[in-house]
Amino acid sequence: MFRLTGVALGLCLSLIATSCSAVELSSWLSRHAIALESVEPGRGGRDLSALAALIGERRVVAVGEAAHGAHEIFAFKHRLFRYLVETAGFKVMAFEMSYAEGAAIDRYVQGGQGNPRALLASQRLWPWRTEEIVSLVEWMRFYNLSAPADRRLSFHGVDSGNGMALGLPILIRDFAERREDVGDLVALKDLVEGPAARDQERALALFDRIAARIDAPASTVTASERAHRLKLLRTARQNYEYYFVDIVYEVRDRHMADNLVALVDDREGGANKVFFWGHNAHVSRDSHHYRYLGDEIDWRKVKPAGAHLSARFGDDLFVIGSEFLSGDTLAPRRSADGQIASIEPFRVPPAPAGSLPAVLGAIESGSVIVPIRHPTEIIPLAMRTPIDADSYGGAMPGEERSLVPTVLSDSYDALVVLKTISPSHPLD
Repeated sequence: MFRLTGVALGLCLSLIATSCSAVELSSWLSRHAIALESVEPGRGGRDLSALAALIGERRVVAVGEAAHGAHEIFAFKHRLFRYLVETAGFKVMAFEMSYAEGAAIDRYVQGGQGNPRALLASQRLWPWRTEEIVSLVEWMRFYNLSAPADRRLSFHGVDSGNGMALGLPILIRDFAERREDVGDLVALKDLVEGPAARDQERALALFDRIAARIDAPASTVTASERAHRLKLLRTARQNYEYYFVDIVYEVRDRHMADNLVALVDDREGGANKVFFWGHNAHVSRDSHHYRYLGDEIDWRKVKPAGAHLSARFGDDLFVIGSEFLSGDTLAPRRSADGQIASIEPFRVPPAPAGSLPAVLGAIESGSVIVPIRHPTEIIPLAMRTPIDADSYGGAMPGEERSLVPTVLSDSYDALVVLKTISPSHPLD
């Protein structure tokens, strides 16, 4: 099923690292790789049943993306989520999205009014403004129409980004509509948006006072409404921490993990099996993704959400990364002032020799799911040492392939490898 091309054999004869890695990896794939039948939701199931056997009874499955704008990666993640919902009891979608934006989507998923296309078109993060995410949200709502109460799905944003900009105005509007005093909320919003934003003592005192007020019993607010208010305030407070760190990811990834842990431990949304949708950099257990920050910053102190989740859940967490060999993805184009001017298809440059896509490309394997851990066998060297892997996030790509050093065995339990990718489909 898997064989080396002439190119890989030639490299091995020359003792080039790429070829030797390809030989070892080819042997591993021939024994363990799961051929991917399809990426599209609802197609087949034999390949996913083999992946589900690896996942077992774990409560948290985190699935990454090597490119924020690739149709095939989004489609595969949707397909896997559907399969785990239907066969393994998963009910909660935890998304790399602000809590406020996720809550609006969840209301639609629960059968409420709204337009999912409009909800997603207004997202602060451009990767989610796509037909692929609309398809996911609409399927979740459709599933809930006939699901019993204890099997209903829920959608949650776990990212603290934009927590203040989105959450505080919602709270002010909610309080005002109920004729409740908005004084502290307005004072807090003015403070964190003004020149005295770093007055931490005053800001935290306002956060505490507002939280105590929300938490106090009130006849006009239900328990679920109170919980919603507290989550809006919690993510706003998390977002406020950004002012006081050198690297935003130091706290942002920790917040994602904390907010996801709450979904599992407190069973918010009525379930305790959670699917985490985010970029490879966030779901990974290993910090190597953040080496792009440069040597002048200690990237090693940035722990991805996956590292925090691993510390909390141990073997109850299963992490799946993604990689691709070639193709196109959506990517932002920025104006002179650094603002996103447009989102356009981008042709990914060829993979340089020695990189993970180059090593995988030397093996004729098609699209596969690659187990990275094994109870008795030693995994290939290419999986145990740093190797450059694709990482296309929200930033504008350069002329060279966007790669980051990745230790696969430290990062993931399995890797989805796609032979080619195409751009996700932006909403009109």
